[in-house]
Amino acid sequence: MKQFFQNVQSLLGLFILVSFTMIACNQYADGSKKVAYGKNSVYYKGDATEADAKKLGDYLRAGGKYFDDSNECSVMVEKHNGAFTAKLVVDSAKIKSAADLKDDTYNFIAGELSRDVYEGKAITVEVTDGNFKTLKTYYAKGS
Repeated sequence: MKQFFQNVQSLLGLFILVSFTMIACNQYADGSKKVAYGKNSVYYKGDATEADAKKLGDYLRAGGKYFDDSNECSVMVEKHNGAFTAKLVVDSAKIKSAADLKDDTYNFIAGELSRDVYEGKAITVEVTDGNFKTLKTYYAKGS
C-alpha cells in the first residue's frame, strides 16, 4: 500500500510539473504571450490582448496574406497607451540593409492594418529580424 501512495505522489508531482510547464511555455521571458496559427505565431505584449493578437493573426492568415503553412513565420503586436505596434519579421538573409525594404509596400501594409484590423486607429509597423530587432519603422495615422 505504501508503494501505491508513493506512485500516486510521484504521478501527482509529475502532473503538476507538466501543467506548470505548459502554462509557462505560453509566456516568454520578455513578457510576451503567443497565439499559434499552425507553423505561424502572433506574440503579444504590453496592453495588447489575446483578442488583439487574434485579430492580427486572422487577418494575416486570410488569403495567405502573410501566414501560410509552407513557412514558419512570427509577428508581434504591442499596445502601449492605446497605440498599436505590429512587428513583422522579414528574412534577414534577403535584406542586406533597411534600404532594401520597399517603403510603398510597408506603408500600404501599415494603412491596411490600421483600417482593416484595428478600426482606423493609428499604428506603427516595424519591420524586424527574427529576434524582433527593428530594421525600419512605418506609420499609419489612422482615420
